[in-house]
Amino acid sequence: MGQCSDREAADELKSRAQRAEERSKKLEAALSALKIDLDQREGGDARPKLLTKRSLVSQQSGTLETSVLKMKEEGFKNNQLLSAKDKQIEQLKEKAMFHAKQLQAIEDRAEELEDELESLKNTKQFSEHLEAENQKLRGSQELTEQELQDALDKSTNFKKQASELGHRVQDLKASAQIVVMAIRPLQQAIRDGDAESLKREIDGMRPYVETEEIAKQHYLEFSDVIGPFFSDAESKLKIWQDILNTIHLVIKQTQSQSDMINRRQAKRLFVAIREGSITGLVLEHSDSDASAQVVKAFMDFWVQEGGVGNSLQTQLVQRVVGCRNFRDFDFTDMSCCLSYVDKEEVEENNFFIDRARTLCEEHPLHELRRALSSLETILFFLRFLNLEDLALTYQKYRSTQNAWLTKYLAVAESQYCPGKELVDTTGRNPHDENDVKELLAQLKASGGKGGQTMDALRTIFSWWAEIMQDKFNLLVLPHHTQIVCMLICLEFVKNGGKSLPGAGAVIAEMGTGEGKSAVIAVMALYCAAWLKMKVHVVVDDEHLVERDFRTYQDLFNMFRGENGEGVTANLCVSASRKESKFKSDDSVTAQVPDDADIVYCEAKHIQSFYTRNAKIGGKHFADIYNNRMLILDEVDALVIDESPNVPFVYESEDLSLFATQVAEAIASHKEMTQIEAMAKSGAQKKVFRSMWAAAQTASKWKLHQDFELDMNSNRYFRVQGGRVCESAWSLALEYKNFADHFSDKIVYNERLFVLSRPRAFRTYGRIVGLSGSVGNDMERDYLKKIYKAEFFKVPAFLHTCRNSPYYTAVQKEVIIEENEHLQWQSTCDKAFEYREKVPVLIIAPSRQKANLLSAELQAMANAKGLRAKDVVRSLSRDTFESFPEQYKENLFQCTQPMDKGSAKKFRITVTDPRGGRGTDYHVTDPDADRNGGLLLIIQEVPKQARDWAQYLGRTARQDRHGQWMAVLNRQAYAEEQRISQKNLQPEDAVQTILGWGNQETQSKVAEIHEQYHRGLRLNELSEEIAKRHLLTKDKNREIMVHLCNDFSRMSIQQIDELAAQIEGLNPRSIKTEAEEVGPDKNAPRGDLRKGALAGAPRSIIILIDRSASMMSRDCGGKTRFDVCKNSIMRVFNNNVEDHDYIGLYTFESEVRESFPLTKKGPNRDRLANLIENLPPPDGLTRFYDGVLHCMNQLRESPAETRYLIALTDGDDNMSTNQPNGEMVSAMVRNGVPGLNLICITVGTKIKQKMVEIMNYWILSVQGSGQLAMYIPADRPDQLESCFEKVAEAIDADGEIET
Repeated sequence: MGQCSDREAADELKSRAQRAEERSKKLEAALSALKIDLDQREGGDARPKLLTKRSLVSQQSGTLETSVLKMKEEGFKNNQLLSAKDKQIEQLKEKAMFHAKQLQAIEDRAEELEDELESLKNTKQFSEHLEAENQKLRGSQELTEQELQDALDKSTNFKKQASELGHRVQDLKASAQIVVMAIRPLQQAIRDGDAESLKREIDGMRPYVETEEIAKQHYLEFSDVIGPFFSDAESKLKIWQDILNTIHLVIKQTQSQSDMINRRQAKRLFVAIREGSITGLVLEHSDSDASAQVVKAFMDFWVQEGGVGNSLQTQLVQRVVGCRNFRDFDFTDMSCCLSYVDKEEVEENNFFIDRARTLCEEHPLHELRRALSSLETILFFLRFLNLEDLALTYQKYRSTQNAWLTKYLAVAESQYCPGKELVDTTGRNPHDENDVKELLAQLKASGGKGGQTMDALRTIFSWWAEIMQDKFNLLVLPHHTQIVCMLICLEFVKNGGKSLPGAGAVIAEMGTGEGKSAVIAVMALYCAAWLKMKVHVVVDDEHLVERDFRTYQDLFNMFRGENGEGVTANLCVSASRKESKFKSDDSVTAQVPDDADIVYCEAKHIQSFYTRNAKIGGKHFADIYNNRMLILDEVDALVIDESPNVPFVYESEDLSLFATQVAEAIASHKEMTQIEAMAKSGAQKKVFRSMWAAAQTASKWKLHQDFELDMNSNRYFRVQGGRVCESAWSLALEYKNFADHFSDKIVYNERLFVLSRPRAFRTYGRIVGLSGSVGNDMERDYLKKIYKAEFFKVPAFLHTCRNSPYYTAVQKEVIIEENEHLQWQSTCDKAFEYREKVPVLIIAPSRQKANLLSAELQAMANAKGLRAKDVVRSLSRDTFESFPEQYKENLFQCTQPMDKGSAKKFRITVTDPRGGRGTDYHVTDPDADRNGGLLLIIQEVPKQARDWAQYLGRTARQDRHGQWMAVLNRQAYAEEQRISQKNLQPEDAVQTILGWGNQETQSKVAEIHEQYHRGLRLNELSEEIAKRHLLTKDKNREIMVHLCNDFSRMSIQQIDELAAQIEGLNPRSIKTEAEEVGPDKNAPRGDLRKGALAGAPRSIIILIDRSASMMSRDCGGKTRFDVCKNSIMRVFNNNVEDHDYIGLYTFESEVRESFPLTKKGPNRDRLANLIENLPPPDGLTRFYDGVLHCMNQLRESPAETRYLIALTDGDDNMSTNQPNGEMVSAMVRNGVPGLNLICITVGTKIKQKMVEIMNYWILSVQGSGQLAMYIPADRPDQLESCFEKVAEAIDADGEIET
């Protein structure tokens, strides 16, 4: 028994020993796994931030990155200096980011080691537990001494490893702390923008990083981190020292000049200050003496420029010098702000200066210019607040109106009459803060108490007044003229059908600067909040529409009605502007929202809104538009200058599929004949030609120059004017994306809907227009007939103020010179004569001539010993597009005086017709006003009365004087004088030219009248077709394509007959407002046959040079003339359709007709023979006369689409009646309907003047909405590629990028 018990006890001990060994092995495995895990985590992802220093480094890195981005956005023009600085900053940013990552790695490693230590502590507990178990087993008889010793050794080793790792963690934490303590002072100096402190810290740290060995000794394994960070700080210091050196250098220069500072030096100082702000330098912290010297330098400069130099200007300059966030604020903005507050500190100016000082203290620097400008405008109107007379206002309204307005004025006067003004200002001072509060309380108490329109308007005025009082601490109220205008327009909106039956629109003629935008905003808010209408406000300029929306956005956002309800207001912009400029702004959209209460947009957005609903189908437009209102700004430009009809496109799935097959074949490098054989139908053949031309175009594109890859959307976009244009579309772009596998199909569009602009506008429940000038009587009659519009004039604000000054532009003289050379000479002489007393603004006939005249004036200024680029400033469209910052400066400087006292003179500025409309030339100098005000010199009187009114509106603004003269070139009106048999005379030149314009308008209105009715009928049918979804069948689509292409040549009956072939459509059942105008009298007979589906014929004339120089053999061994002949033959065979009309003309010493416009199909062989057998070149060059003859032929041609391709290899030396192409320019300016123009020059001997003339033609044709291209073949061997572009243009039927 005893023996058994002993054996059992031994077995039990053995079992326990085995279990202990297994546990020991598990513990060893766990420790091994733990070590592996620690090793792996050593290179793993970073954990959340632990040390405060990490956040500081990260913050500094973010600050640097943000600063660099801002510098990029500012786009300074000092390219050489700033590109070097830019590169340094980029390097500094990269280094800072690298350092941040290194420091992150250090801190993460320290945290990992802490975790490892904690884990090893746990391991130690396991080891101690094992030792306890081993102690229990020591008494076992079955365990050997060696086995027990091994288990104990393992436990001891585990404890030793844990201890070593713990010490390692402590060492690393200590080293990391050293690094953190070392970089903290550097970071603080950088954060403070203190260059002196940064230099001191760098110098103190330098001994510890002189060599790699020293750095390792001091910073241990973190020396690899401290080194790059130290280098970054040195780079930062170098940038700051360069900026400071620039500032010190300029200051030293000015001190050596007896504190005189010129404009170049002042701008250089500003650039240095702004660059310092971008890089984080704070001048006051780094060098307080230099900061004070910069302030003094700016003030010295301003005083030298004729400024007052008051304490507010000093305060403003101090803000600029100490600013840490300039955004888009530049030197011109600073100059403008100083100009606004340039007043003597006397009692009469204290009110303005106090308000301006508040604005300077409360507004960010980049908002200050607009705020001060608004303040000046508000105070101008406040000067006349107590002079406004409501009774006089009604008297002025009644003195200029027609009978219909009497009822409306009676309604307005019943709600707003003398004694019922907005507020009682008797005994009140609008400059006194307590009185302003009392007046605001009156206004608020009077609003919303009744059901009349005026009660609601008082509520809106109260909201606006409070908003403006909060911004400017001023009383801002609408004028009597504005309020009466609103009441008239809103009476029409509410009760137009009763009080003005039959009227479709009311148009208020309100002068420039009279507050149209305020009237529009208030009316829009009233209609949205009280009448529950959706309001679309159209301002047809992308910059002006944004400006107006932003001005009143606070009112829209903050307004609350009686029930606390607000309104939603949006700004609509192009998709590309939304993506680039307004991506995070929810108030800005890329299309007109269906549910927004108020939308500010351009006319194109209204058209897109209409067609978007039409394309959906199943829509009843009366339901959509019945409760919508349209407010038009400058209504004349929208409804007279534009074509009345706009074709819209749908994708053709079948043709898109075929286009995709063609593109795939082209991309696979198949032969042209093989691909062409794929096309069976006429439509497919056209697709083939278009795709082939598109592929050829795309193959010549260069990355970054012609197209750009957008990584977000993963597709190509076109580059136009140096910028990516996301809205640009062409088949070439479609092909490029397809060929490079960024898309899997080609989208091919067809015209399947015609929009009648007037009908789309008239679809709105009500239309109200405000316009500075509507035009002549014929244009008014057109608006009355098409829109059923009624007009009334809004008296000028100053006309309704008792004893107030009001000036109109005074005519000085009209000079008529016999040619352009003499015209320019007289213009220059007059400009330099008048600049002695007043600013001079010259309005040139075109942007090209504006550029040339600026250069001419600058040359004359140089010859006179003047600072030419300062005395003569350009405000051409080219300057605006290419040098926007320079344009901004020129616009400010153009009315500012040069010098002061007896030496005071003014600048000469040259602009183009675009600058004659809508631009505010702000004249504030009292001497200039006393001498007659801004002088306009007009080089070409526009033919439209509304354009002429806009020109004169650039001067004599508000209560200032103005004057004008015209210096004309008789040859610019050669064609008009020939037709009218009347020569221009100075005494009646303006009236004569405007009379010619009236005659042209009459012809234009007659043409628009016919096109309007044709488009109106097809628009009615298009709506019905879309509503019923009738275009799902191929035959219906074919018929609709034909209708959309040819409707402009059809009678209403022909349109209905062809539309009747659309299955499911009965045109007779669809009512129409269109009048029968008959077919186009110039339309070719036989092409409008019932059911014909061919495309519209075109007239194409080719004019080529046949002078002796065309025999030059510099085209790869061929003569220029032979290459032209061969190229014309290819165009004739491949790009001219059988139903097209083609003509061929040549010129040398005379203009020769090879064959007139002739239909190709039945005459193919004869015409080809005439091209092949053109006579050889000989003689001189009569280019201008040739172009004129061809344009006359095209003007009489039967086709609606017309092409002229004109080629020359030399300057005109035979057109004696128009040595500078004057007659062609006049014809192009007047317009040749449907003309597409392509000019080609060969060689480099063409004079610049001739190129400028051709470019003028190109821009004029483009301005009419047609295709126009200038293609220079500087090397004659490029001739063939020039004709390839001609072929592309003809194939694309005008729908090609230029």
